[in-house]
Amino acid sequence: MNKLIKFSIILLLSGLVFACEKDASTLEVAEVQLNYNFEEIGGTQFATVKSDREFTATSDQTWCTTEIYPGGRNNNLRISTNKNENAEIRTAIITIASEGLPGIQITVVQNAATPFISITEKAVVLANIQDFTLEITANTIFTYELPAWIKPKAGNTPAIGKGTYAFVAETLASGERQGNIIVKAANVNPISIAVTQSKDVPPLINETFDWATSSSTDIFTSTNEVRMDNWPAQGKIWTSSTSGVYDVWTRKGYLKLCRGNTGANLVSPKLTGIIGTQDVKVTFKACAYLSATNVKDKYHELNISVTGGGAPTVTHFSVDNYPDSQVHEHGTGWLWEDDPSAVYAFTITGATSDTQIIFLAGPNLGTLDGNSRLGLDDIKVVLK
Repeated sequence: MNKLIKFSIILLLSGLVFACEKDASTLEVAEVQLNYNFEEIGGTQFATVKSDREFTATSDQTWCTTEIYPGGRNNNLRISTNKNENAEIRTAIITIASEGLPGIQITVVQNAATPFISITEKAVVLANIQDFTLEITANTIFTYELPAWIKPKAGNTPAIGKGTYAFVAETLASGERQGNIIVKAANVNPISIAVTQSKDVPPLINETFDWATSSSTDIFTSTNEVRMDNWPAQGKIWTSSTSGVYDVWTRKGYLKLCRGNTGANLVSPKLTGIIGTQDVKVTFKACAYLSATNVKDKYHELNISVTGGGAPTVTHFSVDNYPDSQVHEHGTGWLWEDDPSAVYAFTITGATSDTQIIFLAGPNLGTLDGNSRLGLDDIKVVLK
């Protein structure tokens, strides 16, 4: 009897053990498949999850996704990654889970992209404005260096991606200045953006001779010309040292220097707007003389000098452009002042508030062995 009872107990325990073994569940991933590395271009790799029941696979990053192939015994978990656009290594954790069983984690590491920075603007020019922006695209954290007269605005913290960064330049009283914004990051060639700031100031001289309304636009017509000593008030700021002859005359909208074989000059007013010594740029329009019958003067030169301080970078111009004769070679309505060939320019270095510019038609003042008539218009002097 005792033997029968013992045998029955053994059978019962054996059945319980068998039942437990039959009901036991598995959720396994081989240790060599718990870590994956992807190149920056992204791609797909597979893992094998051993389980006799349903399981889930969840990634904590959107750039890393999973797909389960139900019923598969090998390579039944697909792991995919998007291209890594940023110059930083990134990591995702995939959690394998099945109800009532301990979870398993798979670590996915993706390599960084090659770092880069691009800036839409190649240069910045600030003409009478102070605020400006740069559109910077970067896949890595960067920094920027600014000239002392440029400050960043609020919210300009460098960040990965495309962003608009705002700056403000300090007020410029006059003239022009230049600087460079340097944008740089590790393993990236620095980018330099040139910034030029300028402040328009009124020209020191801006003479168009519009007050000269007598006579004709033709340089060869002397009827109703007005000599300098009879000019209206707005013209009296201009003088001449031509041996007391004042051989400078008004045409319609411009001046004519000399009437005959006498070298004559025009002297500008003082450049009173200059503080200290400064360089100035002088532009003007000029033409050589052409008679009604297409005869040219012997001399067609304009000599430049200054008094009161400074030195001109050019002291002699050969004036080789001509107006029309009475046959209107360039067509009806053409004016010599409108042709690009009529524009001349030079610089005065070290000009002062006493500087005056002297325009001399001909090789010298006084009597010449030939005519030296010239037209002169649109004299403008500005700070460089």
